[in-house]
Amino acid sequence: MDDSQVERWLHELDTEDVEVIESEDDEVQPQPDLQALVRELELREYEEERLSESDKPSGSDDVPLSQLATRRRGSVGKLHATLPNSGIDYNNINMQMSKFWELEEVPLKRHLNPKEKACEAHFINHTFHLESGRFSISLPLKDSPSEDCLGESYTLAKKRLLTLEKRFRKQPDVKLQYIKFIREYEELEYLTESTISKPDPSYFLCHHAVFKNNSESTMIRVVFHGSAPTSSGHSINDILMVSPNIQKILFSILIRARQHKYILTSDVEKIYRQVLIHEQDRNMQLILRREDESLPMKTLTLNTVTYGITSSSYLSTRCLWQIGEECSDERIKTIIQHDFLVDDLITGSDDDYTLIYIQQAVTSALKRGCFNLRKFNTNLPLIFHKR
Repeated sequence: MDDSQVERWLHELDTEDVEVIESEDDEVQPQPDLQALVRELELREYEEERLSESDKPSGSDDVPLSQLATRRRGSVGKLHATLPNSGIDYNNINMQMSKFWELEEVPLKRHLNPKEKACEAHFINHTFHLESGRFSISLPLKDSPSEDCLGESYTLAKKRLLTLEKRFRKQPDVKLQYIKFIREYEELEYLTESTISKPDPSYFLCHHAVFKNNSESTMIRVVFHGSAPTSSGHSINDILMVSPNIQKILFSILIRARQHKYILTSDVEKIYRQVLIHEQDRNMQLILRREDESLPMKTLTLNTVTYGITSSSYLSTRCLWQIGEECSDERIKTIIQHDFLVDDLITGSDDDYTLIYIQQAVTSALKRGCFNLRKFNTNLPLIFHKR
């Protein structure tokens, strides 16, 4: 078609029955009548090409588009202003199923980058069991904690303690809970007094108390700041190796658990406190403390894996993973290594007695490393009568 034909169509188009519909919410809604108009335009083009000059009816060039449409396909109808909306779903069912089953595949080997491999090698070479079965590990330091690298941290730790004591004056109940928490640490030998007030090299952790009103076990927790900078600008977290993530993601764990008829959840009691730090590394975990402002400040060493240190999560979960590695039962090994998210167990079974066996076997295996499972939840009440 040439431009003159197009102009003639537009001129002859009967628009008396055209009505623009406006939506109440100012959004233009798609209507089917526009598609009818497009079909009529295509029909007109077809008729123009088919009819030759010899067999065109007299005056056919003067036939309005609306009349031609009426003769061939009925009335065009009212024109509605439309905004076409379309979407294409490229999801392939085979691809989706493939992704789903990939979650079930246990990789034979975890792929680590060079920095993560160095951290893993450090753990293997510096970790052992004590006679009690408890793990003793070394902090994965990438740099020597010299004064030039780590700097002086005592001054900032002292300043933070004075700020904490100022808060205690206004909140004596918080002070009592804080003292109780620290005393419990000392009684369990997680915290011991240092014979040297300012060892070198060393790192003093700043800390403060946090209330947990929704906690079922502990009303207060002491938070340690491993990222507080020293005089050199570096913190203890800055000189620790990059730790690999050895556990599965939550989505993967939940997908596997939801396939089962029965679900079992639990968590490891105070997992960080169950892993000891080598004595030569404990100077990197010092705190200042006193129960009353009239008393001199004491230097204490934290003897276990500590909150606020970037490697703590890896060290504790790697010990958990190691227990699975040492387990002779392949089923229990897989559960320990792939059904834990940090200290939370989420697993399941389609058979009630199998689930009971899993609960008992995992509990027994973890006890060998001094890890205690607690807070069991399940949709199989029978499990609580078999414990």
